[in-house]
Amino acid sequence: MKLLFLTQVLPYPLDAGPKIRAYYVLKYLAKQFDITLLSMTRSEDHIDSIQHLEEFCERVIPVPITRSIFNNILDYTRSFFSGNSFLIMRDFHKDFVRIFFQLLENNDYDAIHADQLWMAQYALMSSSIYQNSYKPPKIVLDQHNAVYLIPERLALNNSNPLYKYFLLRESRMLAQYEIETCKQFNSVIWVTKEDYQSISNLINKNGVSGFERTGVNHIIPICIEPDNYMSTIPAVDDPNIIFIGGMHWPPNKEGVVWFINNVFPIIIDKYPELKIFFVGKNPPEDLLNLQNVNFPGYVEDIEPFWALGRVFIVPLLSGGGMRVKILEAWAKGIPVVSTSIGAEGIRYTKSENIIIADTPQEFAEGILAVLKNLELAQRLSVSGRESVENYYDWKKTYRKWDKIYP
Repeated sequence: MKLLFLTQVLPYPLDAGPKIRAYYVLKYLAKQFDITLLSMTRSEDHIDSIQHLEEFCERVIPVPITRSIFNNILDYTRSFFSGNSFLIMRDFHKDFVRIFFQLLENNDYDAIHADQLWMAQYALMSSSIYQNSYKPPKIVLDQHNAVYLIPERLALNNSNPLYKYFLLRESRMLAQYEIETCKQFNSVIWVTKEDYQSISNLINKNGVSGFERTGVNHIIPICIEPDNYMSTIPAVDDPNIIFIGGMHWPPNKEGVVWFINNVFPIIIDKYPELKIFFVGKNPPEDLLNLQNVNFPGYVEDIEPFWALGRVFIVPLLSGGGMRVKILEAWAKGIPVVSTSIGAEGIRYTKSENIIIADTPQEFAEGILAVLKNLELAQRLSVSGRESVENYYDWKKTYRKWDKIYP
């Protein structure tokens, strides 16, 4: 069987949630498919990553794209006058279309897999090739997020009226696009039940039909390989806090700024020797010189920073989908303190495998509790590791993909 797999990011190395999702889905489906991976790539992607993916994909075809402020302005102008989503239009590339159609014309694919909403527009183009075919390929959409929620939640916490307007406008257009797009796929896989429910609620509110078809919508969480992570018992000394995530993604930046401005002053008063490491690209420039706060930027080897952590924080106020870094922290045995939105979509029990806190005072108290109470820290460590092994091991949980691709 032959599968054409479309991705907006090259799914290796495993340094971001969307990459981790696509990577392990690819590995699982490679057991039964000859996979052609057609992926957008950036300048920082290396040939070594492509060669690694070729170990289980029959072909890997990179399509280089360039992001720039100039291109973003052009795409937003097109979006404004056309009434279409900026985020969707930004990821429409003629070279990708050209290669996509060449592949369809020269191969008989049994299925086309669109990874994330951005790839849906390409998968749906296949209908023009197969409109007269008695057996067109199955088209499947892997919905990492209810994407419209991200700008909507960002707008709620933003005081800039112009930026708020743009965010709410984008959210409305994305919501309409997501509903109409999902209706056209043979199968739609949601990473979390919360995202699926949020779209379902929109549909029920607007009276849209044709979405909740029997056997179409499925929920399969993001998974990792726990055996690749060495579990550790939290150290007693060195009260270090870590956050890992690219701050080019607006919800991450928003959460980091909120934490530093509102939570950090409370905990540093109790632990003057405490250090915080925010690991990820594009740190906020106005916060780079704060004492006890470290921004090492993007690092290829993340292990030394995992080893530093007594507490892993997820201070998100917006966003969607699942935070894979919680799974990785659990697998490492590092206690996690998160907001409710940060832990959304993950199976947890409060104060058993995670501490949930939604106000600055609660968040600070959660961190301080872990730092002061070794018994609590060890319970969070052990329970977190067990949660990953039981629910988020790709070799076990991804058997659910057999219902999508029998």
